[in-house]
Amino acid sequence: MYANDWLYALRTLRRNPRFTIAAGLTLALGIGANTAIFSFINTVYLRPLPYPRAEQLIMIWETAPKGKGRSARTAASPAAYLEWRKDTTLFTAIGSWGWDVVTLAGGPWPERVQVQRIAGDYLQSLGVQPVLGRAFLPDEESGTDCAILVSSRLWRNWFGGDPGAIGRPVTSDGAPCRVVGVMPERFLPPIAASNRVDVWMPLRLNVTQKANRTDHSLMVLARLAPGITLEQAQRRLDAGSQQVAAAIPQAQGWGVHLIPLKEQIVGTPKKALFALAGAVGFLLLIACINVATLLTARAAGQRREMAIRAALGAGRRRLMAQMLAQTLVLALIGGAGGLLAAYWSMDELVALANGTLPRLNESRIDWRVLAFTAAMSIATGILFGLSPAIGISRANLRETLNLRGRRRVFGSAQIVAEISLAFILLVGAGLLMRSFQAIRAVDLGFRTEHILSANFALPPSHYSEPQQYNRFLTDVLDRVRALPGVVSATATLGVPMVGSAGGNFEIYGRTMETSEKPDAAIRPGDSEYLATLGIALERGRSFTSRDVDGAPPVALINEKLARQFFTGANPIGEQIRVAGKENNLPWMTIVGVVRDTRHVGPLRDAMPQIHVPYMQFRSTRIQPRALIVRTAGDAERLLPFLQRAVASVDKDQPLVSVRSMEQNLSDFIAPQRFDTTLMTIFAAIGLVLSAIGIFGVMSYRVARRTQEIGVRMALGAEGKDVLRMVLAEGFRTAALGLALGWIGAWALTRYMASLLYSVKPHDPITLGLVSIVMLGTTAVAAYLPARRAAQLDPMAALREE
Repeated sequence: MYANDWLYALRTLRRNPRFTIAAGLTLALGIGANTAIFSFINTVYLRPLPYPRAEQLIMIWETAPKGKGRSARTAASPAAYLEWRKDTTLFTAIGSWGWDVVTLAGGPWPERVQVQRIAGDYLQSLGVQPVLGRAFLPDEESGTDCAILVSSRLWRNWFGGDPGAIGRPVTSDGAPCRVVGVMPERFLPPIAASNRVDVWMPLRLNVTQKANRTDHSLMVLARLAPGITLEQAQRRLDAGSQQVAAAIPQAQGWGVHLIPLKEQIVGTPKKALFALAGAVGFLLLIACINVATLLTARAAGQRREMAIRAALGAGRRRLMAQMLAQTLVLALIGGAGGLLAAYWSMDELVALANGTLPRLNESRIDWRVLAFTAAMSIATGILFGLSPAIGISRANLRETLNLRGRRRVFGSAQIVAEISLAFILLVGAGLLMRSFQAIRAVDLGFRTEHILSANFALPPSHYSEPQQYNRFLTDVLDRVRALPGVVSATATLGVPMVGSAGGNFEIYGRTMETSEKPDAAIRPGDSEYLATLGIALERGRSFTSRDVDGAPPVALINEKLARQFFTGANPIGEQIRVAGKENNLPWMTIVGVVRDTRHVGPLRDAMPQIHVPYMQFRSTRIQPRALIVRTAGDAERLLPFLQRAVASVDKDQPLVSVRSMEQNLSDFIAPQRFDTTLMTIFAAIGLVLSAIGIFGVMSYRVARRTQEIGVRMALGAEGKDVLRMVLAEGFRTAALGLALGWIGAWALTRYMASLLYSVKPHDPITLGLVSIVMLGTTAVAAYLPARRAAQLDPMAALREE
């Protein structure tokens, strides 16, 4: 192409602003959707981790012996970690970490924070240092002095961004500490236990812990030495494990597994993300077909000009270059618009994803996204511009009927392609919508509306004795129940859809081996537990205020446990107990059966459950750590009153994870909502573009057949006959598009099976409804051109050139 071709393209498009804007917006929608999804794929799978020479970072796991009842891969024991540290030629840095939660005091208010306890060369491995202050000193990792690093967020909110916060004393669960540094703004541990970590503390191991090979609780991160490959490191550690196993019986059968840090974080590719990528690919094809339709209609007006140019000696290549220059300029305009749309929507899309994909907090427009958008714009320009360019380059001074017939066939092919692609998009969106509705319709067995939940974890230094904790819990519940707007309140262990506790159990009179003892979820509660959560009592009685220390131990079980272990018998009066020695629970008499609840969310069936009155087991580990409140109105409006009620009992105890049950459910189904929302948006855009495309093609056809329609009407055809003829032509083409769409949907939607809940990939209701929508869209899009054709004046139509 010559520079004049580009200048000619710009002048031509400037003289036709409506065409330019329509084509540019159409392409911007298609390219913008593809850019947004590619930016997610780029962030999650393509972009390197935000650490220096991230390809050298690996995670080290232990692998359990066969038959130990563990998963193949597990966290490391302290002894194994210290063995790995001895090989200084294998790693340039190796560190470990564990998780904790503490209450910080000494600032404007007590703060419950997520803590990462780190040891060894953890920060050096990641190439991260505090932006203010310093890292931990060796004696702080092995001594008794408590030092902490704080996040930039906590430094701003708690210390007001004061540089003088370095060295300031605070308390951690009542123990004195001092702040020694502030971590970088955007730093987040590579494998975080939550979306936010605010404090880092030294991980200290005593002599006994250092020799421990049974406590597999350490996460280990290492940086490979230059020239050392993952395979070499794996062989060296395997050989070391075999030597240790030969000398130490406890280590026999245990192995080592190395995995690149990026693979650890990203995991296997998410099928939903690639399904969305396919959807936006279809959307772009629809946009391209629409623009090709616009270009075809516009090319008719340029055909005479191009024919004259050809007659004056312009070659086909020259004519094609001029047309392709126009389409490429259009595509670049659409690409720029799509890039801006993706940039403006990035924050909203990340918020919609709500942590469903790793690393999305790092999403941004980088050179890969720019290159992808540019390449897609150029490819798109060639794709939708090549056919009109070839057609117009063949222009001559006499249009033939043959050519007009070819245009009609081409227009029909455009409609068929748009309908079939839009049909597949709508079917995918419809399946996800029906799946999401099925998830929302699942009966959880408990209430979610007007329920507020909160966690509290009390420092051992404050509540070392069970009596102290019991008094605190009783006082808090008394104050909360007295608040205006509170219908009922209870305390439990594990908020639905957030946390849970469980263990083995046994039934009196049945002999079971330890390995055969079944599992059940353990739910402590009190006399208001069932009423607060809205759990129905099916048989027997609930807990009462008399189920306290000294009274005969009682328990409630759910229907699933009753069905599985008391088939055909009445469980009321039978005895059951939790089998774990650490819980020290006695035999309990079953006094009631409650309805099944899906405590771990709507996607999993209810599991066997045992409810116990915590007032009878106050000296055990089964103690409430969560507060659940049922309100008469908006639960969230009660939050400040709830916090004040707890502070009135102990001013240093903050409530954490204070959320409504609706929020918990919303977070739980966030991945399904993300997939459904995006697919629905893309399908809606595809449907609108298809309707516009059908309207454009039908209008173009009517315009090209003006004289034919005039002849028909002059020979006696009525307006309704013309209307019927044009609509019938549109419906015949639509039927072919739907047929191809059914075939495509039948072939492609089976890959969505793992994304669906309680809906089959070939769901007849979805296919039927989408077919009706597409036929209705075709009818509306074709009716307007058909009505205009039916209202033509025969004499004026015959005089049309």
